[in-house]
Amino acid sequence: MPNNYDQIPIANASEAENSYGQETNLYLFSFGAYADTKVYVWADSAEKGLEEAVDWLREKEPSHSIFVKEDEIRELMDEVREELPPGTSEDEIQEQALADITVMGDGTHITSYEWFVDDVYDESEYEDVLERSLGQDDYPYTNASTKKGNKKMAAGEQWKPGFHGDLKEFLEKAVFLRGGEGTINLDDEDPVHIGIVFSVESYGPHAAAIAVDQNRYHASPDTSLQTAHEILEDYWNQNYQEHYDELVKDHGQKNVDDYGMFTETFDGATWTLTPQEAAAAIEGTEAAQYIDIYYPEEEEEDLY
Repeated sequence: MPNNYDQIPIANASEAENSYGQETNLYLFSFGAYADTKVYVWADSAEKGLEEAVDWLREKEPSHSIFVKEDEIRELMDEVREELPPGTSEDEIQEQALADITVMGDGTHITSYEWFVDDVYDESEYEDVLERSLGQDDYPYTNASTKKGNKKMAAGEQWKPGFHGDLKEFLEKAVFLRGGEGTINLDDEDPVHIGIVFSVESYGPHAAAIAVDQNRYHASPDTSLQTAHEILEDYWNQNYQEHYDELVKDHGQKNVDDYGMFTETFDGATWTLTPQEAAAAIEGTEAAQYIDIYYPEEEEEDLY
């Protein structure tokens, strides 16, 4: 933990919570041969955090030594080309030339041995950065706690920034479902967490997937969103192979897979409802074909 962590800038204070309304991970990125340029970043993963950190660095110090210019790339490739046997493919030449260079999703090149990342686990450091993030004017949330993980929402309240409105209306007007799973037990008092992940490539309605989770031991808005994301991702992989192939051709297999370029247009929303509210919202919509609603009394009657 750096001694002056309370003075290190925050690249994206407004993203202390992600688009699903969940607190994200905190990373400390350091740049330069001596790691003397530091910045905190909120992100779901280190890979996404690096993108944010590099964007911040480009804005603050566009001439930083970590950025590799195009003419430098060409010089490296020319040097490698001279060293390798005639007939060596351009792909192999490029691979060796970029061995010590990190290629970002937008095509930016940075020196691999001049950037470093640390997960922030220290509680006092984390809370200081979170408190500073909450205090900045561009922070959009008003109900966030300054204690990690200490946030509760009332049944039916929205977790995602912005308003997605009534769940039934959202299902009927905003999305067309391509998959879903889960069970609502009306004989169970535990709340139902409903997650919908959707593509925002078009103006809407959007292709989407839905998942519900009512397991009292591990259910949360995050678990329902994760399941919905996996369902929609599987659908995307099976039905948009041509688009995926184009991304791989333009950006390379590693960049597409590691940086989530194929699913970067996904967004999500969650609702936490009582079992009765959730069942009423889903009944009569296309979600009913994916979500089972369990009526214990009706099942008992069927046995006789």
